[in-house]
Amino acid sequence: MDIAAILTITFADTNQNEVSNHNAVAGKWIQENPLTAYIPVLGGTATGMTVAVPGGTAGGAMYNVSGAGTKRSRLKIVVGSLVA
Repeated sequence: MDIAAILTITFADTNQNEVSNHNAVAGKWIQENPLTAYIPVLGGTATGMTVAVPGGTAGGAMYNVSGAGTKRSRLKIVVGSLVA
C-alpha cells in the first residue's frame, strides 16, 4: 500500500552547547534556508531548500548542509497529513 505524506521539514543550527533540542526561544536556533542551496531532487523541484513533489508521485531529495560551520544542527519535521 502506498501512503502520501505532506511534511514540513525545518533545518536549524546553533553554536550553543547548552540549548535544548526543543528550545523555542528566538535566536537560540537559526533556521537554514539559503536561496542558493543545491538540492538534488528526483520526481520534483527545488527552490532554495524547499522541495515540492507533485501529489500522487514518488520523489526524494538529498540535503547537504555540511558547510554550515555550526556546533549543532537539528531537523524539525511536522506531518501535515497522511493519505492511504
